Amino acid sequence: MENVKVIIWGLGAMGGGIADMLLKKKGVDIVGVVDWEAKVGKSMYEFIKTPKGDRPDVIIGSAEDVIKPGAADIVMVCTDSFTKNVFPKIKFIVERGINVITSAEEMSYPKAQNPELAEEMDRLAKENGVSILGTGINPGHIMDLLVLVWTGCMQDVEHITSRRVNSLSPFGPTVMAEQGIGMEVADFMAKKASGEMAGHVGFAESVGMMAEGLGISIDSFTQDMDPIVTDDEHVLHMRSKMAQLVKVMDERVTVHDFRMVTGPTHTNLIFDVVVPFQFRMTDRQLVQEITRLVQADHPNFFTVIEVDKQYY
Repeated sequence: MENVKVIIWGLGAMGGGIADMLLKKKGVDIVGVVDWEAKVGKSMYEFIKTPKGDRPDVIIGSAEDVIKPGAADIVMVCTDSFTKNVFPKIKFIVERGINVITSAEEMSYPKAQNPELAEEMDRLAKENGVSILGTGINPGHIMDLLVLVWTGCMQDVEHITSRRVNSLSPFGPTVMAEQGIGMEVADFMAKKASGEMAGHVGFAESVGMMAEGLGISIDSFTQDMDPIVTDDEHVLHMRSKMAQLVKVMDERVTVHDFRMVTGPTHTNLIFDVVVPFQFRMTDRQLVQEITRLVQADHPNFFTVIEVDKQYY
């Protein structure tokens, strides 16, 4: 059996990581790489962690030069987050009879926000006898598919909370800007209001995927983002104060993911508390007691608290 021939379109943090991973796999050959003009004509190995060794070199080229009928079995597209932006590339590839896998977040469930493009891609794939797959760790697995798998163990599903903490450190300045990393709070709020800052891309797709898997319809969907301030002395002081306050209930209770959002009329304290297994208070009782203690000193402070259980 011949190895699967792969072309990678986009050799940034994501595409480079995929290249490194594929080079460790058996049965797969990277036969081409597409990227922007600055990288064209250079070796793929100049931009990834894996040394060339005795492998054949792979020279980066333009889409027109690299992606041709019969050139590969799959093109991995790692250039965009949004369906409308990646669609022209997908169309270019499938019209040359090659399958597509893309890491574009919205492509995990494109009909959530782009139903017309989803139908058009379905038509193009069938017309050219190929497949189009949008997937990744998230969305595509952790916050949606994995959740659906877990619901299969349940008799009833009353609500779903899907949360994730990740590191953006491997990514470049484009992703940092999309997420608001390193901004002053005023800049963050201005870019949020203007729609310049994407934040996490894929919430609508994860919700849509889970809803279809559970056979339910979505009445409404909202998404918001708040800045997490890491160098504000007042925020650090309040976090320390909350960590001490919850110890009143039980020495084993801890505070995580603390955020403080200050507004003109009130301040929101947003954080998680982790309680031991078989804790003596219900979640509601715990949240009410914490809120009571907070507002005894700060009447204009409100709490948004998620209670997690420690099962070990």
